[in-house]
Amino acid sequence: MVTAVRDIAGATTLGPNDVTTIEITPDALPAGALTTTSDVHGQRAAGPIRAGEVITDVRLVGSALLDGWGADLAAVPVRIADPGAAQLVRPGDVIDIVATDMSGAVSASVLAAQVPVLAVPEDAKTSFAADGALLVVAATPDQIRGLANAAVTSRLSIALRH
Repeated sequence: MVTAVRDIAGATTLGPNDVTTIEITPDALPAGALTTTSDVHGQRAAGPIRAGEVITDVRLVGSALLDGWGADLAAVPVRIADPGAAQLVRPGDVIDIVATDMSGAVSASVLAAQVPVLAVPEDAKTSFAADGALLVVAATPDQIRGLANAAVTSRLSIALRH
């Protein structure tokens, strides 16, 4: 199976110096594990990967990122206003995305409830840019429309769910 040879930052395009293969018994092979390095080269990491971690299909950006979350969901990048909040989030966490009108004339509202976080690009953990931090979430078509509209009219924040 393919494993990382070093710690890899999220959104990194993987190359030959990032991964290697190791031999294991077939019964120890995790579901979705990639078995040749050519399956990984040129692919982007969905989030940070630790040295020695097995590379599975859901650890890479692409259609497999949505595997197991439901056929009606799409991967959606969302920029939240507080980059520090992104430091609290990990792929697999479930969050609510809340919009606050920039004028303050409208009360805050939950745009997308209980959406899974698919990826947290490394920039979200280290950047404190004024425009916020990027997360990738799984959302329904209705949620996508609301998020797209709010991206240009509101400040977005998150609430972590249990």
